[in-house]
Amino acid sequence: SDQVRTEPMYKESDNDIVILRDGDAAEYKTVAMGDTVTIFRDENPAQVLTENGSYLSILNDYQFEVNPAMFVDTAYVDRVENGVKNNRPQYMLVVNPERRKLDHVCNVPGHPEAHTDTLYGRFLVNLMDSAILHKEVSTHKTDFLKKDNYGATYFAKLAFVPGFHTGDSLYLMVNDKKVDTLNLATPDFNVAKFSFRYEDVEAGSFKIQTAYKPYASADKEVSDAQQTNYGFLKWINDVLVVANNKNVGDVFNMETTEEAPTANESVEAAEVSVVAVKGAIIVKGAAGKVVTVANILGQTIANQVAASDNVTIAAPAGIAVVTVDGEATKVVVK
Repeated sequence: SDQVRTEPMYKESDNDIVILRDGDAAEYKTVAMGDTVTIFRDENPAQVLTENGSYLSILNDYQFEVNPAMFVDTAYVDRVENGVKNNRPQYMLVVNPERRKLDHVCNVPGHPEAHTDTLYGRFLVNLMDSAILHKEVSTHKTDFLKKDNYGATYFAKLAFVPGFHTGDSLYLMVNDKKVDTLNLATPDFNVAKFSFRYEDVEAGSFKIQTAYKPYASADKEVSDAQQTNYGFLKWINDVLVVANNKNVGDVFNMETTEEAPTANESVEAAEVSVVAVKGAIIVKGAAGKVVTVANILGQTIANQVAASDNVTIAAPAGIAVVTVDGEATKVVVK
């Protein structure tokens, strides 16, 4: 017959046994040195990371004529710290790369006279240090920073900055003059080092991790001690920024490409059209752009980022002024 064994509560521990085994799952994606890649939003491969004007942005490659190719240069990969191999490979992303080997002589004063293996190009850089350096200049907020959609926090934009990588140093240049030297020989991030932290290993999706430093207004100071390794790239309207929370970072994916990682000479969009219908305005060809609708008195009716190439915005009857990225059009709503 069946038997029931009774024991005092919490005495038995059969269900408390946990066995731990080593796993092979990688936390970060590894990329081959010298690969040229295209990085895109995982949920929409048409939305690619690319240079737009001076800044790193996301554009729809069906709508825009862009070159999203970026060269991958190693910053801190296959290193050993305290007898342990690093599990977070860090890379630099470069456009217009030019590798020079052996005894190249540099004619710029103050540069090393020769490099055995040097990569020249424009390196992707987080602009927070530039924002802090120029915080007394009123225009720096638009030059280097982007507010979040709630208007409460400033995040750093990213841009491709001329420089060269030799040994464990990255030299950043402005007008052929060295303005900063970054040490690449540590496992910590800096403004030019990026890692691809897996979101889904099987799908290959990841979030892009880098250094984060908060912005302070002119009456406050920000020290290097406030910099962390937990910055993640996030898309706000028209540009990429560095946010301080992994949960808000966008999810990306990548593939190798045969395109040359050159600059975007210009970004040409499909023609934007604005049509008024009964009780609404239809805006086409403005995906990712800021669309503002105001009445003839200047009162704002709508202010939003177009989520697609065909957006319908409710509006009262009368004359309306529709502005798409600074270009204004008058229409009559019935």
